[in-house]
Amino acid sequence: MAGLRERQKEARRTAILRTAKALFNRRGYTAVSIEEIAARAELSVGTVYNYFRTKAEILFTMSMLELDALRGRQQKIAGDSRLSTAKAFNRMHRLFFEWVNREHRSLGRAISYLEISLVGKEQALMAETFQEPIREILVSHQRRGLLRPNIDLSVTTRIIYNLGNSEYQRFMTDERRTVNE
Repeated sequence: MAGLRERQKEARRTAILRTAKALFNRRGYTAVSIEEIAARAELSVGTVYNYFRTKAEILFTMSMLELDALRGRQQKIAGDSRLSTAKAFNRMHRLFFEWVNREHRSLGRAISYLEISLVGKEQALMAETFQEPIREILVSHQRRGLLRPNIDLSVTTRIIYNLGNSEYQRFMTDERRTVNE
């Protein structure tokens, strides 16, 4: 069990993330400052910087936590032996875009810019998080004999990821696009 100090630290971190999400969704990522996040979370600016170096790091952390929550549903799709490969990817695609539409439509441009600005370890983690469920479907379907055994899963995963990323960019930059398109 975590001690009082650890619980207080986690409570402050959670308050920063929750406050930032609400402000980003209401006013847009670029319109919100670290100072405003701190004031609304009832923390000092220095405290916010103790937890996150930049506003982009807040957005990155927030996105990764929310993607972790989505992973359970993605894993169920990957493990569903009743689905063809095409149906599995269709469901995964729909699940992701419904989630994006519900949770992040207003943050789309900020997240897109964030992905471009990430470097090194953070960029690799973001890409890996998106590619992991794709690879899970490919591995599962290859084991079940639905895909040829000589398919290079790493290359195929990256191709599908890049196609999905292109669709994500189009979806996020055109407010008229819907999940059904």
